[in-house]
Amino acid sequence: MAASIAAANTALEFEANASASNLVFLYLGMRYGLIVPTLNAGSAWAEWIAALQVQSIQPAAVMILDSQSTDTTVEQSRKAGFSTETIERSAFNHGGTRDIGLRHFVGEVDVLVCMTQDAILAAPNALENLLAAFDDPEVCCAYL
Repeated sequence: MAASIAAANTALEFEANASASNLVFLYLGMRYGLIVPTLNAGSAWAEWIAALQVQSIQPAAVMILDSQSTDTTVEQSRKAGFSTETIERSAFNHGGTRDIGLRHFVGEVDVLVCMTQDAILAAPNALENLLAAFDDPEVCCAYL
């Protein structure tokens, strides 16, 4: 799925631990993390990274879950400052792989945004628009 999906703290019960020394975006007091499964993202991965870096709001952390890429996906991800974890290609599945990322963020963020490697953010305010849905405390999931 090429759409971004976010899950709110009301659904996942995360605790925020924001400090003034962190250079992370606080959207209405919420910290958010980003999970992206990858496999040989290719030349488009540099464009994906560049689109994230110009977002009006930045994630507290980015977790790349790579299925044993043979190109430069992992190297580019680490250079961009993203956490990376490699999983066996045979172990990849859409839900289970994202669950690995979710466990990485427990207690660290209020909202998780799950993306795919081919969902290049089209505008610098794309993630800000997505997270705006959480202005409503009844919202526990949003997508673009």
